[in-house]
Amino acid sequence: LEDDRDLPQARKNFKRFQMLHYMTLMFPIVLLAILLVLFFA
Repeated sequence: LEDDRDLPQARKNFKRFQMLHYMTLMFPIVLLAILLVLFFA
């Protein structure tokens, strides 16, 4: 019963961790794209 109650919270934490992972992955790519646009504009 207690495990069942803890499950949604764990899933929520995992979702948040996944979002953070995607953000750290995307940040350098976005930064690079902005730099390229600034240089070649």
